[in-house]
Amino acid sequence: MLSWVAACSADGGGKPQSTSRDSAGIRIVESSSPVWPAGEGWRLDDQPTLLIGSVDGPAATQFTDVQGIVRLSDGRIVIANGRNQELRCFSPSGSHMWTAGRAGKGPGDFVRLAAISLYRGDSILAFDFGLQRYSVFDTDGRFARSWSPEVPEEVDFYRNLALQGVWADGSIALRHSPVRRGKSPPEVTRRPLRLFRYSPDGRLLGRIGTFTGDEWYEGEGFGISRLPFGRGTRFAMLHDGVIVGTDDTYELRHVRMDGSITTIIRRPQALRPLLPDVARAELKRLQSTRSRERPRMFRGMPDSILAWIAASEDRMFSTMQLPSTYPAYSRILASETSNLWVEVFKVDSTSTESTWSVFAEDGQWLGDVVLPSRFTLHVIFHDLLIGVQRDELDVEYVAVLSLRRPG
Repeated sequence: MLSWVAACSADGGGKPQSTSRDSAGIRIVESSSPVWPAGEGWRLDDQPTLLIGSVDGPAATQFTDVQGIVRLSDGRIVIANGRNQELRCFSPSGSHMWTAGRAGKGPGDFVRLAAISLYRGDSILAFDFGLQRYSVFDTDGRFARSWSPEVPEEVDFYRNLALQGVWADGSIALRHSPVRRGKSPPEVTRRPLRLFRYSPDGRLLGRIGTFTGDEWYEGEGFGISRLPFGRGTRFAMLHDGVIVGTDDTYELRHVRMDGSITTIIRRPQALRPLLPDVARAELKRLQSTRSRERPRMFRGMPDSILAWIAASEDRMFSTMQLPSTYPAYSRILASETSNLWVEVFKVDSTSTESTWSVFAEDGQWLGDVVLPSRFTLHVIFHDLLIGVQRDELDVEYVAVLSLRRPG
């Protein structure tokens, strides 16, 4: 039974912008229009407050394949650079302070540095996907210790456990993605995702939940790929739980650490149709990209094996059926103040800007913020955004943007 408990807000004409009701103890918030009046929402300064990086400067300022960014309490910024398997720390003014880590398997080394997070205050937790190992560094870049997580009984392949985030009490969220082994005949699958809670030293504390997985095309041989424009589930860390969004519809759930749902956020809207010409063009682009990358990915393989791999992948692209609509949204992130940011799914593949819808902590849709061209958002603070800025040559920089919040 549903009971109406509040009308959150209304526009100037008295039409409700968002409504809230209760369903079996779960608060449901639906927004039909933004709270911010036109022209009065949050905005970004025209130029970055800070831009870290260079094309031909010191090696520490050259970035390739940035895997994560964190900001310490004193304003220093730590960047995980995937190309060199390094953590690099910069002062609030952008000066390089220290570098930690390197490629290798020894203490404090990385095989595949995949993510970083703040950990128990200002310590840094770095996740090595290649070794399935978590390493802890202090604020001066000194390696402290490392550990590997306890593997849940229900997990069929432990190497698919990955860092989702860390809560203030030091407990850690790890997500498990299922193994995809291929199918004959080919099939689009959605194997479940699981989210687990761990202690600060890697002991399993419990399962937060099992969620609908991502859409994959599973064919024969090497004909396995994430389905273009496919549906999937996204997570964003909050101070008391996690936001879970499955983009089949515009719905986001606030799930506590014990797995209970407290709030559901919705925006009623029809999914936009995916035109056949767009679908065909995307498949052609992916096939061309795969063809260019194949010699590098399978360097040293005999020509006969390369030909077999090419044939199986070509069959995949010729038989793959794409969805008829776009997903409801793209990425989701949460700010330090628990605002939820939801990236609008980009229909125009030529556009280099991104638009994010911002929701208040109570679930109301406040409005949208347009981010600069070629900027990938990583972390959000009250008045700052930090992410990776690419130039016309695809060189990576780390940019800090000032966020203006009128009123």
